[in-house]
Amino acid sequence: MTQKQDRMKHLRVLSLLLILFAGSSIVSADTCNYFTDPSDNSCVQKCLYPKVGDVVTQTCFSDDSYCKQFYNQLKNICLPSCPTPFKAQPAPGKNYQLCSPCPYQDSQGNCYQYCPPDLITDTNTNMCLNSPLQCKGVYIRDRQLCTNTCPYLYILDKTAIDPKICVSCKILGNCSSLINTNTNSNSGNNTNCALYLGADMQTCAVKCPPKQIALPQVKGQQYTQCQVCPDSTPYVSYDGTQCLARCDSGQVVDSKTLNCIMAQQCTTNLHSDSKQISWCVDKCPLPFSPQPVKGSNYNFCAQCYAGQYINLIDQKCVTTCDIVDATGKICLPSIVYCKGYISKDLTKCSNTCDPGQYVNKGNSDGQFICVDSCKSSQVIWQQQLANNQVQSQCTDACPVYYFAGDKNVCTHVDNCTSYLSIDGKSCLSKCAPGQIPQTVPNKKAQVCTPCFQKVSSDGKSCVADCGAKELYFVDNKQCLDSTQCDGIGGIKINGLCLSKCQPGFILQVDSSGNKSCISPSSCSNYISSDRLSCAKSCAVNEGVLTDKNLNFCVICPLGLDSDGKTCLKSCQTDFIYDVTAKSCVYSKNCSKMLSANGKRCVSTCEFPEVKPSSTATQCALSCATGQLYQDGVGCIDPKKCTGFQSANGKFCVQYCNSIGQIIDNTTSTPNTCKNCPDGQFPQVQFDKSILCIDKNQDQVTNIQDQLSNALKTSGGSTSLTPTQTETIKGLFQSITKDLEQQISQAISNSSQLNSLIQSGVSSLKNSVFSLLKQIPTQDASTNIDQANNQVTDQNQIILGSSTIQIIAEKQKPGFAFKIQFNLKDLIAGSSISLQQDSTQAPTFSSSSSSSSSSSLGIGNAKGQTDSTISAMQVAHLANHPYCSNCPTGLTTIDAKTSLRFRNLQSSSGSTFQMTYDVDPSQIQKTICVSYDSNQIMTVNPTSLDTTNNQITCTFTTNSSLYYDSTCEYVSKSLCSSSNSNNNSSSGFDASIVSSSRLLSASAALVITFLALF
Repeated sequence: MTQKQDRMKHLRVLSLLLILFAGSSIVSADTCNYFTDPSDNSCVQKCLYPKVGDVVTQTCFSDDSYCKQFYNQLKNICLPSCPTPFKAQPAPGKNYQLCSPCPYQDSQGNCYQYCPPDLITDTNTNMCLNSPLQCKGVYIRDRQLCTNTCPYLYILDKTAIDPKICVSCKILGNCSSLINTNTNSNSGNNTNCALYLGADMQTCAVKCPPKQIALPQVKGQQYTQCQVCPDSTPYVSYDGTQCLARCDSGQVVDSKTLNCIMAQQCTTNLHSDSKQISWCVDKCPLPFSPQPVKGSNYNFCAQCYAGQYINLIDQKCVTTCDIVDATGKICLPSIVYCKGYISKDLTKCSNTCDPGQYVNKGNSDGQFICVDSCKSSQVIWQQQLANNQVQSQCTDACPVYYFAGDKNVCTHVDNCTSYLSIDGKSCLSKCAPGQIPQTVPNKKAQVCTPCFQKVSSDGKSCVADCGAKELYFVDNKQCLDSTQCDGIGGIKINGLCLSKCQPGFILQVDSSGNKSCISPSSCSNYISSDRLSCAKSCAVNEGVLTDKNLNFCVICPLGLDSDGKTCLKSCQTDFIYDVTAKSCVYSKNCSKMLSANGKRCVSTCEFPEVKPSSTATQCALSCATGQLYQDGVGCIDPKKCTGFQSANGKFCVQYCNSIGQIIDNTTSTPNTCKNCPDGQFPQVQFDKSILCIDKNQDQVTNIQDQLSNALKTSGGSTSLTPTQTETIKGLFQSITKDLEQQISQAISNSSQLNSLIQSGVSSLKNSVFSLLKQIPTQDASTNIDQANNQVTDQNQIILGSSTIQIIAEKQKPGFAFKIQFNLKDLIAGSSISLQQDSTQAPTFSSSSSSSSSSSLGIGNAKGQTDSTISAMQVAHLANHPYCSNCPTGLTTIDAKTSLRFRNLQSSSGSTFQMTYDVDPSQIQKTICVSYDSNQIMTVNPTSLDTTNNQITCTFTTNSSLYYDSTCEYVSKSLCSSSNSNNNSSSGFDASIVSSSRLLSASAALVITFLALF
């Protein structure tokens, strides 16, 4: 072989390695850049195990025994050497060594994904160092990092030599002159410093942080070191130079800074603690009440007289109280404010539960509820209290290193007698797939360890190959005998036991019960509605669709027609749709609730439809005037609200902080909440209470703070109630209004406008994303029925008005997201929206410089303009337009690049055209289709332009692209062609896309975000 040929061979190997390790999908029409499978001479992206790809010959070996050097198990390939960052590891019983990921190594040759906390990461050598002395560059102590140079906001400490040390203190110039104006600047006597470095070696400021004083500046240092005042002398003196055990006479401690100030400087409340140290505090600590002091600017915190209680809300002393807290000194407005243990009848607040009772966590920190027993789904966590008593707490899961043992009591893993997980944190009934049990000294249980070969049929050892009569179960990486494979319902094919057929094949069971995987076109009976098996008949209430001599079972939501196989398109006269039964029932036989429009039988009223009363049999569009809505109950009379009425007078809530509001009036019936005053926003405290905080002067910070606290009002719930959802939407709308106002004011300041767009709008967008994930998916058909728009779509969030418009929807049956296009007035702000009028055709362009979205491979969708289209739906093709769980055949097109269009106001006989740009490797197998409400797909007229790589679809109501990977509709010769590329994508990544095209100064600045969740 010549040097040139040898060099070319190595280049090909290197290129293939780069493709494999980078996950590239580069394909040539006439050259196989992947592997050739000798069994059928096909070009495959990855050899299917047990076959193994060889990067040198670019062929598929029949198994790994042909690997003679190195094997990468992750990529299933044989290699001439292990590339960086992989390391060769022994493979017992094999002719090769394993290439294991090894980004970092320690001095012993151990591999790590990240260096452990006790070792130092050296980015120069990719080593984990034992000591800073081994660092040949500069050492950053707070990051445990060894690198070349000090990063931004760090400086080099010139007093340190071996190693050189970076500290987080940037020189910003000389200190301002020090004038003692009793401001306690904690600046000490330093007059020639640059900045002050906090004791944590990270904080850098113009003065020392609270509780710290300045040390004398060391020669050669470019900063002044601060020192923490010790616990014995925690307070900073009035002049900022000393640490004191208590302030001098006539001085008090500022609770915010721990600096000593003159008593006259305190303008709030003066509190004396148990050590007789006086504090200046914003609010008297409970159970103290603020009492005026004649001739002073402050109040004095005093306890109530004997027999009195301090009211939690206004901190005034009262003589009568219905609910007293656990200390016996504080009067609570409601049991929900209890910090302690709530009795099982929810009437008393105590400091312990009765003997024999269990403890459940309450709704806030420090709150517990006493119960007689834990739920069956809970475990019992026993804790030793300070008084040597054992408290049994009900919890959803045991802590780390504990497992649910006898009687569901959490037990330490040291007591595990079965199998210990590989991380030592759990006690298992059996090892996880691909692991075997190993005996470890001093352990009662066997420890599960990984098997890099095949797990034996008894699950106790690693073997190189399965036995002669055994099958390899790919899912569990284990050998099974025929009986074991039958026991799990497996499919026996070519020495393998499969749990399901591979994509493109369906399951067939013959009369003897033997299972096999066949092509759908070979099914002589019925293809099941889930498109996974060949069935003898369709299930009850399923219809039959015949196409190209194949019989497809289809789900009929409204039932079957009289022929027993055709789906009804609507319920018959006097019949309505039963949502639970998924069938049409006689309207008078609905034993549950009628929807507001009387067309559906539902188990419960789905918000925004409400149950108007406890005896009502039909839902209403809203509560009656004067009624309140309560989660889980419905509409109630205000007098029956035992909690608080929301500020908008619509909801009854248990306590105000759950909806981001504060208490207004506790003497009315019901008690009322109110919003924070103008200029302030609700900030959620650590105890879940609400504090009204002034809005930040920095506009972006203001938006981000408000958004963060709006989401916190839900208390971390993963599934929001209607009240919580409406509350957060209201807060978001208020924040959007603020942002719109700020953008309008900054319209002439390009840098300020850009900051608002890039940070403020981005934060709002991400917060909407988080909110949608917490909203339970609602039944879209409720909203579809309400054509008069009296019912809002609960899957959707619409924010803003003229400046910012955010439209985001949660995935639901029927469509992924919807936009209504007002032909002349709407400015389309997304790269995947339509702008249509009499002069401009809709455009979909991913190549436009204005688009900030990525991977929109099917772009430039052009269509004829038509004045009859005033509303059109745009959705991702990954979902069936009428069934979110039904397959669409899109197994190889990246779902993010596929778009669907539906005309929402089509008239009978009207047709439209839409042209798509399609990847040339996919165009031959892509067809135009439409779906109807019965989930039936129809192939539409499809025009291919292979010169320009475009597909034109002609449609009436909706248009989708369908990738026919198994050639059920297109020519079967395409599926046998080696040039056909089945570039499989790994699912759909939902995203919010936006367009920077609209981020210019304009009187009509409209930004539209679209989301699919």
